[in-house]
Amino acid sequence: MIVHNFDWKDPNLFKDPGSKIDFHWWSTSTPTSYHQHNYYELFLITKGKTTHIVQERAEELKVGSFCLIGPDIPHQLLPAKNCVNEHFNVSITTDLFSNLCSIISDDLQYRIEKANNIFCSKITDDEFQSLSYHARHLTSKSSENLALNASLCKTLAINMLSILNIASSSINSYPAWFHDLLMKINSPDFIQNKASDIYAISNYSPSTLIAYFKQYLGCTIVDYFTSVKIKYACGLLKNTNFSTLQICSAIGYDSLSHFNRVFKTQMGMTPREYRSL
Repeated sequence: MIVHNFDWKDPNLFKDPGSKIDFHWWSTSTPTSYHQHNYYELFLITKGKTTHIVQERAEELKVGSFCLIGPDIPHQLLPAKNCVNEHFNVSITTDLFSNLCSIISDDLQYRIEKANNIFCSKITDDEFQSLSYHARHLTSKSSENLALNASLCKTLAINMLSILNIASSSINSYPAWFHDLLMKINSPDFIQNKASDIYAISNYSPSTLIAYFKQYLGCTIVDYFTSVKIKYACGLLKNTNFSTLQICSAIGYDSLSHFNRVFKTQMGMTPREYRSL
């Protein structure tokens, strides 16, 4: 089987080859070529079903299947007969991918590399709706402003990598209900809430849930949600032009001075210092 090589510098592949991230929709009933590339690729199946061949191993993907394919990994999509396959795709250069992974978790890229830079999983309905919403929002806002497009792409990529982070770290260690709870907490739709609101989306009493967080994560609910908020703020600082006040409000803090104190405690520097790195 012939392997086609796709290069980030190819102007026929990317809207802006000078950027480090790209987003596009695929909707086709014909196969892709058997190919590999020099960048990371994240994609989510949104319609139809397809056979995904990765390093000559086949797996059926349906709506809600979420995949990551790293550099130099040959793969191909073969839509089912008489079936249109639709998916959206985020492509990321290796250096930006490392940066985005470090924002989410210190060891996320290590876990991805340990899995040979391949990840495929069926995500939850809530995760699917959240990613689909952000992808279509990005499409509706797409313009000739390449900097804006790149910023929106990075936000979507962070959301996708956050899902991968939870899935790759919890699949063998947490019960399903706890995994689902973490996914809700990490969702951009929940980020403005307070730690006390977590009890309302759980079926457990506060004391029981506190004990489970200590057992599974070794930390309190407040500490965990604070970490989620600050990592989300880091992504906004690096990948958007939002002011510190806008970011403070976006993650649910009422006081800018309090946000600055919490950020410095977590990151060892102020938001302004972090943004300037």
